[in-house]
Amino acid sequence: MVMSERNQYIQKVRTQLRPTTMSKTVDIKVPVPQFFSSVYYDIKAKALRHRRRSFAITTILVVVSVSAIGWLIFSSKQSAVVSAEDPTSLHSLTGSLTKGTPEYDTVLPAGKSIESLGGWTRVSPPERNPVFAYADLIGEAHITVSQQPLPPDFENDTAVQVQQLAMGYKANQKITVNNETVYIGTSSNGPQSVIFTKDKLLILIKSNMVVSNDHWAAYVAALK
Repeated sequence: MVMSERNQYIQKVRTQLRPTTMSKTVDIKVPVPQFFSSVYYDIKAKALRHRRRSFAITTILVVVSVSAIGWLIFSSKQSAVVSAEDPTSLHSLTGSLTKGTPEYDTVLPAGKSIESLGGWTRVSPPERNPVFAYADLIGEAHITVSQQPLPPDFENDTAVQVQQLAMGYKANQKITVNNETVYIGTSSNGPQSVIFTKDKLLILIKSNMVVSNDHWAAYVAALK
């Protein structure tokens, strides 16, 4: 009897010392640092500013690029409408282009009159801001020179705006003429685009072949 009570006591102690198994659900919360939240909104704000800036540049590209329409026709029909004796027939390129006189100050090569260049031709649609152009020669290269007043968006940070516009034309080469940066782009098959500002004008020149930088510099310097 004594042994039985002793066994019961030992069993009771073992039961009390036996570890218990407990199940527990732990919720782990990983807070998103405030840093990432601020970065997100900063990126969002920069993207909005970039879209606005890109829209302004795109608008200018559209307006200025209209002059390229005349040039494309000019390239395809140059043997028919432009010759060495008559390089000034830009107005003959297409019926959609009309003669006119800019209502803003323009520049011309020294020693040449607009009459000797065949007159001004409007190369922008009626609903767009006016862009006028004339045709000329640099050596054997046929060129069209379009001019428009400096857009309002270009009045501040003009150099930066022109550089971004030039990038749209892949005009990555730069020369300096009378403290003015001139951007030159050359396509794989030869034609060039030249972009710069002068006397509060935004000027785009297209050539049908490669012109040396020295000749470009001389032509730009001669514009008065």
